[in-house]
Amino acid sequence: MKVRAEEIDPVDLALLVEGSATGMILFDGTGLVVYANDTARTWVPIEAGARITDLCICALTDADLCEVVRRGDTIQIETGIEGSDSPMQVLAIGRPLGLETVNGAYLLEISNISAISRREISLRRLVLRDTLTGVASRRHFFDLGEQALADSRETRTELTVGMLDIDHFKQVNDLYGHTTGDLVLSVVAACCSAQLRRNDVIGRLGGDEFGLIMPATSLTTARVVADRLRHKVAEAMQDEPDCKIKVTVSIGLTEAAPGDNSFDSLLVRADNALYQAKRAGRNRTEERAI
Repeated sequence: MKVRAEEIDPVDLALLVEGSATGMILFDGTGLVVYANDTARTWVPIEAGARITDLCICALTDADLCEVVRRGDTIQIETGIEGSDSPMQVLAIGRPLGLETVNGAYLLEISNISAISRREISLRRLVLRDTLTGVASRRHFFDLGEQALADSRETRTELTVGMLDIDHFKQVNDLYGHTTGDLVLSVVAACCSAQLRRNDVIGRLGGDEFGLIMPATSLTTARVVADRLRHKVAEAMQDEPDCKIKVTVSIGLTEAAPGDNSFDSLLVRADNALYQAKRAGRNRTEERAI
């Protein structure tokens, strides 16, 4: 049912619209803005005679708008704007009103979804990053590993995968407490991240166990990188002002082969190489072929 504009109580309309925390912009079928409440004017600069397609909130062209109005479609736009005090993320939804006195009238409602966007970013970060060390989470590490293996096959380039484990980590926790243990984990992760290249990946797989992905890297080159990591980790812990304890790591490496159909198979071989390093006395790097 269509409602004539003059049938709406002006006082009720003013109280409802002007006091709303939602921005509201009314425009006609040609795109001309005929009304905007205080919230909308605060968020979006609107000059006299402005068209909806002129505003930063709208991603539509005049031709797009003409087609939308003709079909009576709903408009939905999510975008970032400067806002009155700081940048903000907004969701704008426009629906036809069917007002006889305003030809093809649309009401665009604008909601501030910045807090929701920040929560989404935080949740995404929780999924992608280990909360303690900041390196890739286990789940994200495996996703990146599968992608690295697929890329290696497609480009026919080398790929080396490693497993890294902190030597005698249980003793660190038992002797110095879990706070010191957490510090050791963070320092080891930061040290390794600093030594790896931009395209390399380090992820925390659980406890004191980390995984390494080194695309376009031969086993020989990866061995050099791994040995450098071991030396840097030992030096880093000695440089900690409040935690001068001896910490070393063992590393197992393996290189992708044509028969590797999954990233898991690479990690199993790398884990076997890590076991060899542990049995051989720790604080060393071992390799495992197919």
